[in-house]
Amino acid sequence: NSPRAQRQPVVPVFTSSSVSGASLDTLKHFLNLLPKNKDWSIETLKPVHFAIDESFDVEDVGIVVQGVMLAGCIRCTNEGKRKRSSKKKNKKQQKNAQQPKQQQ
Repeated sequence: NSPRAQRQPVVPVFTSSSVSGASLDTLKHFLNLLPKNKDWSIETLKPVHFAIDESFDVEDVGIVVQGVMLAGCIRCTNEGKRKRSSKKKNKKQQKNAQQPKQQQ
């Protein structure tokens, strides 16, 4: 091995699926093995500053945003998900009730 070859960065490639979740556990495991270069506990004390780049309306999910977390910490809870999904179901039920039924 030459000294130059030893200095080259290694970039791993993971084949995974965000739809089925295939191989995401392997990717998460690898990311958790990387050394931490920042003390993130300090970030949790800062106010949230999230720059939204794009938003999407995903069927059966709701609004999804994409962006960059500049400061702070956002926590997701199952309770919040239940509230949103039940509101979405209620809206669908109301919409279906308002539509005239088709006769065969």
